[in-house]
Amino acid sequence: MAKTYGNQEPIPSALGQKFAVGETVMIEQDHKSEAVVIVRLLTNSAIVSLDKSGSNEYEQLNNKTVINYSRIKKIK
Repeated sequence: MAKTYGNQEPIPSALGQKFAVGETVMIEQDHKSEAVVIVRLLTNSAIVSLDKSGSNEYEQLNNKTVINYSRIKKIK
């Protein structure tokens, strides 16, 4: 079988398996709680989309950030 040389999908850690792509969760950033949507699950963190609307494509690209699983809380 051929090797993929880094093109493998990351496997979320035990903390990350509690979350799913597309799920709305709470994060605390700059001492403020904010609802975000998970875009992608990585090994130790998740890429989340902030709920801020931009007027052009460049601003919309900047509405994503990487957050460690320990800083993400499920919304009940």
